[in-house]
Amino acid sequence: MPATGQQSEDSAVRHKVNPKDISIEADLDELSAVVTYVVETTYLDAFGVAVDSEKKRERKRIKLRKNLKPSTDVSKLAGDVMKKCKYVHVSKRDELERVIQDLQHQLIRDDLRASTGGGGDGGDWWRGGEEGRGGKNGGEEEQEEAQMDSLEDYVELLYEGKDKDDMTKKIKGTALILDLCCHVGNLEHLIQDHTLMGALTRVLSEEYKKSVELCYNILRAFLAFSNFMEMHPILSTYRVGNITLKIVELEVQRAQHRQEEKRKRSAEVEKALREARGNDAQTATVRRRAEREEAKQKVQTKRQDKLLFVGLHILINLAEEVSTERKMVRKGLVELLRSLLERASVNLLYLTATFLKKLSVLEENKDRAKECGVAGCLVRFVPCSCDPLIVMTLRLLYNLSFDPDIRAQMVKAGLIPKLVELLKRPPYRARGLRLLYHMSIDDRCKTMFAYTDAMPIVMQLVLNFPQKMLAKELAALAVNLSLNPRNAQMMASQRGLPHLVDRVTETKDPLLMKVVRNISMWTFRSQEAMDSPEKEYRERTLWDPLVEPLLDLATETESHELLVEVLGTLNNLTTLDLPRGIGWVDVLSNYALAPFLTKLLVPGMAQNDIILEVVILAGVMAQDPQAAALLAGSRLISALHDLWSDKSGDTEITLQLLLTLWWLLHTKESREEILYSTGALAEMLDALDSRHPPTRAMATACMDIVLEFDRSDDGRLGQMGEQVRRRRFAAHNREWLHAASQIEDMDVVYGSRARNNGVPLSDSEDHDHHHHDHDHDPEEGPARRRSSGRGGSSGGNDPAGNGDDLSWSNGWES
Repeated sequence: MPATGQQSEDSAVRHKVNPKDISIEADLDELSAVVTYVVETTYLDAFGVAVDSEKKRERKRIKLRKNLKPSTDVSKLAGDVMKKCKYVHVSKRDELERVIQDLQHQLIRDDLRASTGGGGDGGDWWRGGEEGRGGKNGGEEEQEEAQMDSLEDYVELLYEGKDKDDMTKKIKGTALILDLCCHVGNLEHLIQDHTLMGALTRVLSEEYKKSVELCYNILRAFLAFSNFMEMHPILSTYRVGNITLKIVELEVQRAQHRQEEKRKRSAEVEKALREARGNDAQTATVRRRAEREEAKQKVQTKRQDKLLFVGLHILINLAEEVSTERKMVRKGLVELLRSLLERASVNLLYLTATFLKKLSVLEENKDRAKECGVAGCLVRFVPCSCDPLIVMTLRLLYNLSFDPDIRAQMVKAGLIPKLVELLKRPPYRARGLRLLYHMSIDDRCKTMFAYTDAMPIVMQLVLNFPQKMLAKELAALAVNLSLNPRNAQMMASQRGLPHLVDRVTETKDPLLMKVVRNISMWTFRSQEAMDSPEKEYRERTLWDPLVEPLLDLATETESHELLVEVLGTLNNLTTLDLPRGIGWVDVLSNYALAPFLTKLLVPGMAQNDIILEVVILAGVMAQDPQAAALLAGSRLISALHDLWSDKSGDTEITLQLLLTLWWLLHTKESREEILYSTGALAEMLDALDSRHPPTRAMATACMDIVLEFDRSDDGRLGQMGEQVRRRRFAAHNREWLHAASQIEDMDVVYGSRARNNGVPLSDSEDHDHHHHDHDHDPEEGPARRRSSGRGGSSGGNDPAGNGDDLSWSNGWES
């Protein structure tokens, strides 16, 4: 087979394999990697011209069972596979490593679940040995071979040994029964034997505190049954799960008691050594006694780890049913697993982490894990010497990291620096990125990344990512980190920003463009915080070479998501970010930007988020008086006015439209275009009645500019100024005008005049009861408008009027 991606040709045929057509899958049953690729065969004539071609999909199976072990270095094995299998392209190395890692995990799961079979050095550490084969005396004579015909005799052995200290026969009986359980074909017959199951559960519930070997044999037999879902109801009938949980709880308590004894013993040894100082013989005696105790404790710990492993394995099998799992959790399972995380056995820790990961799917279990502080205990395994344990720990931490309180526990335990170091190891990179992304959600955690190697590593991963589009977890992490000013500065340093823009120009990746936009937000806010940006701004040349590529990208791209980010980046640029000697007027003229923005504002042409960015960009350019004058000669201002009626229900667009118009009103040419060529004044007046306070404030600011500039030479307001003044008076006295209109409506209905204690209110008295704005003309006051609205009844003194008597004090009378 020729090398992938290369051509091998003879006189008539040419074969080619495209790396993009290569896929690698894991066959978990055969523990092999299946590589699928497409061979393109081209047939040539005598002159070397292609006359025909065909494509054929082929598959190769790479068997890894002999080379794969739980302790195998995944990266090294992937390299060996690529050297031998030339059709696996170098760009597929990460995918191959993931497949090998999945196969390694499957191998470990097979070892953990296998309750039968012979030796081996994988997950078989908890099988065999003196325990379960007749105890300490079992090594003196060969264990007899168990036979199904002798089952009743083995059950009889469970009733022997009436003396509390004599467990030999019971241990022997359980060992023989365990041998029968090693054959899958016997399991169905054994579990249906009520006498056997009753005897095993009775002996286990009565004797589990007395003998670890006896308890271990019976639990291993139950483990063989629990591997089959069909047998779970029978095990539940005999309360196997409840008994097993009690045993695990007892062993955890024993371990805690032994730790306390060990601490006391260590203190006593130190005291004895101090007293024996200078006496070599006594010192040697104390040390030998301490070493014997230490060796004894190691043996006990090893036996206990095996017993706990089998017990946990039974529980995790029975917990496949959600109801059973919830019963276990209510009885303190999560707290027990939290205690087991302090053990030293890697196999037991892996099984504990697996169980916790299974439980973490439910929210109530996650809350219990939070109360127990499970996350803080898991951090010590990142990293560790066992690769499967690292992976399982990362998966568990990821499930827990959706809770903000648990994320705080992880941060307090120092997880962020460890995860950053883990990014340097490809097998854990994807899961590490997901976890770091969750960590970066909290604003107070974003700053912590600046004090690690995270920023250089993330930048290298982004710039050298092999595929066109960034992985979502990598892009999401980069976006979150770039929101922090310190991180954004580190990203932009050492020509990082130009490299990011170059990659965006090449790949058109909108998520990566969002990172560039966040960096532009950092430079914009930096200038806002300065008293004199012209003198203090140090990043003045940062965006100089990037303005032109960004403008080209905006005018050429067809991607909606990318255009939003590019326009948002341009909106954050100021005149100090543009190349020296170039203003927004040059940008408008050189790149025909006004027609492009006008086209985007055509109804139905773009979505609301693009329209919003276009309006903001128009406001940014309008801050330059020359650019505003140039915009006055384009159709952009009329397009902004047309947009008002189309997007009147969008509060954000309305507010940004007012801000853009406010900037345009500062320049004479654009102000005249707005006021005399469009009906924008009416829309701005309507905005005075908006329920949105920022919108009302911005509309008021626009009206102030109209009042300032729409005056004659002698200082009198023009027609628009008068219109603005009247509308502002109406908005300021809205409540009074509403009450006045109600009184006028009553006058029309009842044909009478309002009286105060029987005395009619004159026009002047009515006017004095209400205030008016300082800009209001007294001749056009509310009293005059109100009286004229009553149909000409102008303050006569005859209370009879139409023959009806209206009195506010006495009510209506006929």
